[in-house]
Amino acid sequence: MQLATNTCQVCELHRQRRQRFRRRICRREFLTLSLAASAAYASSSARINVRLLPLYNSKYKPAGRESLDGVIAALNKTYLIEVRVCKPELFDITNDANLVLDWLSQREGPVMAVVSGPLRAPVRTGLSTTVMNVLGWADVPSDERERPRGSVITTYGLENLRERDRTETLGVVAIHELGHNLGAWDCHNGACYMNGRIDLRRSITPTAFCSQHKELLWSYLRKSS
Repeated sequence: MQLATNTCQVCELHRQRRQRFRRRICRREFLTLSLAASAAYASSSARINVRLLPLYNSKYKPAGRESLDGVIAALNKTYLIEVRVCKPELFDITNDANLVLDWLSQREGPVMAVVSGPLRAPVRTGLSTTVMNVLGWADVPSDERERPRGSVITTYGLENLRERDRTETLGVVAIHELGHNLGAWDCHNGACYMNGRIDLRRSITPTAFCSQHKELLWSYLRKSS
């Protein structure tokens, strides 16, 4: 009888593992269902509705209109998306990227915050994690957090670039962070939008998704992307 009990326990563990595996395999379907629950996406298509929210504080002004227009143009070129720009709001609490996302999570639907000050987040470098300045930060849906809190990008650190390069870089950051919200992870392919590093010194920015991420995000992409 004890052996039968142990066998049942093992079968239950296998069943749970298969369920978790199926959830990971069906990420696109899982993601669509979880985001549809918040009424952020149209039920009949994968068109995304995102609000662009400029944030400012006592030291840093809201991002300029040219920066916002660049983000909108990049997102529209890449995704099946409707972007609405919100009125700038005061956020004078912290430059901690995760706390910004916690604050955004109180709002309904996908929100991408745009700041002009430094943005700091825990970044894994090798076997350790270091808090450093980043250009953007976002959640990836997971079993622990089915609905992403949102995303945040910053113009900080781009001031010395030419206007065209600054606009292009910020657009790529926006594409990258929204990709995380849609279920994509960082990519080692340097030419992919989901690559986690942009080399500002060499003015090299990605121009498309790699084949793997294009397949993953296919239902959300403009077919020319």
